[in-house]
Amino acid sequence: MTTTFVRSRDNVMIGGVCGGLGAFLGINPAYVRLFFLLLIFGNGIGVLLYLLLWIVIPLDGQVQPANLAKNVQNGSQEIAAQTRAASNDLREFLHSSQSRLGLLVGGGMVVVGLLYLLSNFHLIVLTWINFDLIWPLLLIFGGLALLIRRPKGV
Repeated sequence: MTTTFVRSRDNVMIGGVCGGLGAFLGINPAYVRLFFLLLIFGNGIGVLLYLLLWIVIPLDGQVQPANLAKNVQNGSQEIAAQTRAASNDLREFLHSSQSRLGLLVGGGMVVVGLLYLLSNFHLIVLTWINFDLIWPLLLIFGGLALLIRRPKGV
């Protein structure tokens, strides 16, 4: 159990928030990650809370800024760098040999997302759509497509 709350450098999946919070509370970071997932799927506040903590909480070993504004600036720059790296990875994936798979899965996600958005407007035309069935099917088919088309040796 650490005495200060810092983002973890070693136990990182996205920004180190859950690893740092787990160390601070003395619990397994997997439980913290599960908690954030429940917040994300429960009411969506988990994404906002995670991003806020990522911006405000300094990285382990980083020199503590004198004020909150400097800490927010450092966190925002780190998020921007992570977003650029993820964007470059996605761009490389879409231009690789698996580009058709990426377009298929991405296109499917966009179509299902649009249908889900439109269903919230309670349009009579879309009353036949059962999202309790579509989401699991999309996850299953998307996962199978990614597993079947994974690179050799992985």
